[in-house]
Amino acid sequence: MIKYYKWILLIILIFTLFSRSLVGIKMMNKMCFEKTIIGRDSEHYVNIAKNLLFKKIYAFGEHPTSIRPPGYPYFLLFNYKFFGVDNVKVIVYEQIIITVFVVFLIFLIGKEFSIVCGLIASLCYAIWYPNWERVGWISTEVLTVFSLTLSTLLLLYGLNKKKNFYYFFSGIAVGISALTRAEILIIPVVFVIVMVIMKNYKIGFFLLGVCLILCPWILRNYIVHGKFLFTTSTGILLFCDQGSHKVEEQDCGSMFFGIKSEEIRKFSNLFDIALTGKEREYDEIIIKEKLNYAINYPLKVLKVLVKNFLIMFYPMGPSVWLDRYDPIYGTIMAFIFIYFIFYFKKEKLKTNILIILLFWLPLLIPYTLFTGDPIYRASYEPILCIIGSYGIVKFFENATSTDKLIR
Repeated sequence: MIKYYKWILLIILIFTLFSRSLVGIKMMNKMCFEKTIIGRDSEHYVNIAKNLLFKKIYAFGEHPTSIRPPGYPYFLLFNYKFFGVDNVKVIVYEQIIITVFVVFLIFLIGKEFSIVCGLIASLCYAIWYPNWERVGWISTEVLTVFSLTLSTLLLLYGLNKKKNFYYFFSGIAVGISALTRAEILIIPVVFVIVMVIMKNYKIGFFLLGVCLILCPWILRNYIVHGKFLFTTSTGILLFCDQGSHKVEEQDCGSMFFGIKSEEIRKFSNLFDIALTGKEREYDEIIIKEKLNYAINYPLKVLKVLVKNFLIMFYPMGPSVWLDRYDPIYGTIMAFIFIYFIFYFKKEKLKTNILIILLFWLPLLIPYTLFTGDPIYRASYEPILCIIGSYGIVKFFENATSTDKLIR
């Protein structure tokens, strides 16, 4: 396998291109035929991008907003400027190509352990069917996964090759990822804590890259809202149990969990607060009411948090694949646990594994506090593929060595 690994990798990449094209182009043709953008989130990103193009303002309607981070709207703006506002095809084609690069990056990260690990990891991601259709979404997933995976690889190169510019560009990449999905911001925060404990102060180059990307957005929010904010949508998804809308005694949408204010509950969708010009004020009311609810009904909130945490390990597909077993995810998680239970203590602590864990485990915090939907696994699926594949390699290495001893 090692001898012909380049050909195997090429086959995996071609399969990725073919499979994503098959699904992505089908979804693209549906959007073109129906002349509509599928999904609330997609409509928001398109709305902001068109306002940037025609009105030169980052807004829903007439009111400046920060309820959606700017990474994906600016990606759309780039496409609108060069390829036209109605050209959805180009965006889908680009996301197909980006996903192929993601598979290649997964191989390169896995190759830091072994070539076999890299091949297995890239194959797992390539055949993981629930993520095929994401290339056809006008949404953040593909861009986030690419930039976060790239950041992981660059940070590993910085550690293993002792080159500071890898740290810096890793920070740039994770900053871009945080501008596409706000929860990614927790990763550099955790890195600061861990690297200070480990006394690896070269992480400063990483943080410089992160700050270079994030500071303009944070400064813009201060000018618009009068506060240093990364995003003002925090309250909307706090204690949001997307897996069940009936955690409370009353029947209501998951985003309205803990909210009693009639002024807030009049919205059919809480993201519509961006249309009012009172986005920050409403967000503060939402946060206050949800925290008060948590104090008064801690067991109900605990139920949400426990469920949100466990659902990130539950071997089912994302919400669009509800009640369908996800065999790739289940297999990967099984071998991750096998590795940490049986092999992690038997070998020296691997810096590579520890770094990769820091791109996964911190994300469990915001996903537990704010969402509770398996679809958010998308951000760290490449990380899971790599750790799971390393577990597979260690398992069969151990099985082979045991078999030799028996003989």
